[in-house]
Amino acid sequence: MPTKFKVLIAGGGPVGLTAALALSKANIEFTLLEKRRQAVSNAGSDLVLSPIGLRALSQLGLYSELSAASTPLGAIQRSDHEGNDLGQVKIFEYMQENFGEPPRVLPRRDLCQILWDRLPDPRNVICDKDICQVKETAEGVTAICSDGSSYEADMIIGADGVHSQVRAHINRSSSRQVVDEKQEDREFFDAYYTCLWMRFSSEGLCAGSTFETHGNGASTQMFVSPHHAVAGVYERLSEPIRAHRIFTGEDERALVSRWKDLPLSTDRTVTLGAAYNRRIASGLVALQEGVHQTWSSGGRLVLVGDAAHVFTPITGAGCNNGILDVVVLVNELHSLLDAKNTKPDSEALRKAFDSYESFRKEKVMSECQTATQVAATASWQSTLRRLADQYLISLSWVQKLMMKHASAKIASTPGFYFLPADEHVHGKILWRPSGFPANGR
Repeated sequence: MPTKFKVLIAGGGPVGLTAALALSKANIEFTLLEKRRQAVSNAGSDLVLSPIGLRALSQLGLYSELSAASTPLGAIQRSDHEGNDLGQVKIFEYMQENFGEPPRVLPRRDLCQILWDRLPDPRNVICDKDICQVKETAEGVTAICSDGSSYEADMIIGADGVHSQVRAHINRSSSRQVVDEKQEDREFFDAYYTCLWMRFSSEGLCAGSTFETHGNGASTQMFVSPHHAVAGVYERLSEPIRAHRIFTGEDERALVSRWKDLPLSTDRTVTLGAAYNRRIASGLVALQEGVHQTWSSGGRLVLVGDAAHVFTPITGAGCNNGILDVVVLVNELHSLLDAKNTKPDSEALRKAFDSYESFRKEKVMSECQTATQVAATASWQSTLRRLADQYLISLSWVQKLMMKHASAKIASTPGFYFLPADEHVHGKILWRPSGFPANGR
């Protein structure tokens, strides 16, 4: 394998750090550039790791740390805005039966810390580096930062999130762009919901409990950990937003005022207003939804995670799909480098990127559509959705049918083909991964 091939990673969130650890396991040299001043910060809400994400991270040697830092989630307790029982959903329990683990919730910071601690050389992560320009050449790529520093490599992975500078460069250079299309229209999708997330004390609540409240115009989720709970409130917008908008504390308080009596738990002991008053942290964001058309450029730039696709987080699919992007992309790179005695040129990298995008895009589009449909049902956007939510989804046979359909997709999820198979995330259904690289073993 060539020893001088080097990758730049833009962005040091969970997906970027997963890419860094995966590249190190593949013996591929990298430098990660993170715009924040610290590699691990308290920014953001908690994350839910599904069996597919947990399995991939377990292959990277993180199972014990993740198990200790996260809380397994049980049956979803559901009610409407008035506190009427909508019945349990036991999908998480079926996941544990089928694949050995239920979804687990943990703070974003803890996941980043676990990934950071396992990096063989933290000096490969450079903070306070805000990429403002990317230049492609026949030989490689250069990332130029706002402080005037620059970094060269053979390729760059854009793991820099919804407001990706790497994606902005791809859009400017893409031959597929519409000539008269405005830049902001290519950079942002419509947001049909805002989400208020908050973390607060879990005193009086049982760890592992999962609650949802459904009804006209808004829905909520709450996950309970031993020391805190995290809740998300999804409010349907009267008009979609297509722009980068920063919300203020006043915006948060206005949303809470509209829905302060909304129950977050089925016994109505926790309301939105009461939880917000004892919050530890909170934030309000517009939820873009969509899959970007172009994921790579010139065999030098490629996107993963939120830089390539953004989901309504109600299904917890965002981070897990970002991790799967890394799995498939690093498999492609390892296969390409392992098969060549010389450094691959841009054409060879372009083919690897195309293979990665071809395998992932259709699956990601399906996941994005599912998240949109779940959000629409939870907020009762039509009479049919309301009736299904009230009377159909709680039926055991319906849930088992849904899980049967989902299990086939889950079982086919790829892992890192160049690493030993995970020995922890196993249930009664065998993993039958697809999508090995064309050059893979």
